[in-house]
Amino acid sequence: GGREVLYRYIIDGPIADDSGYIRSNSYLWTPEEEGEYTITLKVKYDDFTKITRSISLEHPIYKAADIRT
Repeated sequence: GGREVLYRYIIDGPIADDSGYIRSNSYLWTPEEEGEYTITLKVKYDDFTKITRSISLEHPIYKAADIRT
């Protein structure tokens, strides 16, 4: 078979998370604390050749407001 693509999702901030390399092209992360986070996605082939793409995004996370009716 052909080479498979692997994805790694890295969250840096008040609470860090790292998916390791996985086959899923999506990752669900729920922040547990507000603050400044950097989210990095790295993509490579499963034959461990060099990283083909890497992108980072800095994003603030704010506490959800209480909504009362």
